[in-house]
Amino acid sequence: MAMYPPYIPLTFSQAESLLREYLDVKTEEGRSKIRHSYAVSTLAIDFGFRCILSGVPCDLAFVATSALLHDLGRYKKTKKDMHMFIGEERLKERGYPNHARVAGVHGLAKEAAETYGISGEYEPKTIEEKVVVLADFCIIGDGVMTVDERFECLRNSFLGRGLYQRVEHLEKAWLRIKDLGKELMELWVKNTYLRTYVDDVRRFAESQNKN
Repeated sequence: MAMYPPYIPLTFSQAESLLREYLDVKTEEGRSKIRHSYAVSTLAIDFGFRCILSGVPCDLAFVATSALLHDLGRYKKTKKDMHMFIGEERLKERGYPNHARVAGVHGLAKEAAETYGISGEYEPKTIEEKVVVLADFCIIGDGVMTVDERFECLRNSFLGRGLYQRVEHLEKAWLRIKDLGKELMELWVKNTYLRTYVDDVRRFAESQNKN
């Protein structure tokens, strides 16, 4: 994993405390965002573990904490979708540049950066960044779904609120995220155990969707 020097380790409990500094646990909106962060962290750990089983090193401790903090920037409401960059800035200020990097590349950051003229590299590069970004795109609220289902939910939500710029960003990101999912899936299915595991997860998800 490529780290920005100096790499400051962050325990999960420290990440939890940091998250609660910014997201208000006293409101349902804040609690909902925190539940989402935990769900993304859990799924990202699962994805990272699959990578390890497939022979690709992945720092699960970093995955867990960076996924937990990926939406930290949502504490500040803006008309434009800027929470990725806000979270990135706050985490850099707190001395966690690697966690800041994950916050900065998740979601529709690449498309938003291009629209708003924000300079920087806003695509996931390391395996840890990739599993967190993909996990986030497989979670809505605190529930697991496919990338296609998540995109459809987001698209309907953005259209319903008149957020047409975000719809444009979403449609540009669609193939990019699907390609990321394909890249990781092809890595995982090379492992016989994981191939069976992925099939089991898929069947479970399908059974849940029918209920």
